[in-house]
Amino acid sequence: QVNHIGDEGERGQGPRNTGVTLIGGARSLIDAVRPVVPDENLALETGTEVTGLEAADRRWRVHTRAPGPAGDGPLARTITADAVLLTQPVPDALGLLQASKIGVPDALRDELRKIRYRRAIAVLAAFREQPLPVRPLIEFSGSTLELMFNNQQPGVHFAGPTLTGLTSCQWTDAHWAEDDAAIEAH
Repeated sequence: QVNHIGDEGERGQGPRNTGVTLIGGARSLIDAVRPVVPDENLALETGTEVTGLEAADRRWRVHTRAPGPAGDGPLARTITADAVLLTQPVPDALGLLQASKIGVPDALRDELRKIRYRRAIAVLAAFREQPLPVRPLIEFSGSTLELMFNNQQPGVHFAGPTLTGLTSCQWTDAHWAEDDAAIEAH
């Protein structure tokens, strides 16, 4: 599967996502906020989609959806939290807040909308069997692929054994307008 990731409103072939790449992957953000000493009052939810937020008595009700046990479909639940850290791309975060009817001051919203993301083409490779063991993140230099993620880390991908490759800036710019079949052929 091929996925174009770019700024909101950009035109290209294939599914449209707005996104950003973290050096070290999304897992590096989780590692950065996880306390050194375990804290029973802190829950980090990975592999979980936030579908709604509600302010409730100086706390938050966080509505989520995560993969359920094999064959049971998604599992919806509500978590009560003292604080919520939104880590998705800005347009997605603003969309979640708007859908949840949570106001964002105009000046802050306008400032956040100025953030621009680097384009990338993501290529997802799914396997019937467990892929060969690879590190969670591999960085390449001078290659078509810039980063490759092993999605078999717990809670990263719901489709089973998969690898995701992100193309370099130069390759992305050169091939942005190509259709999925042409990109897959490369």
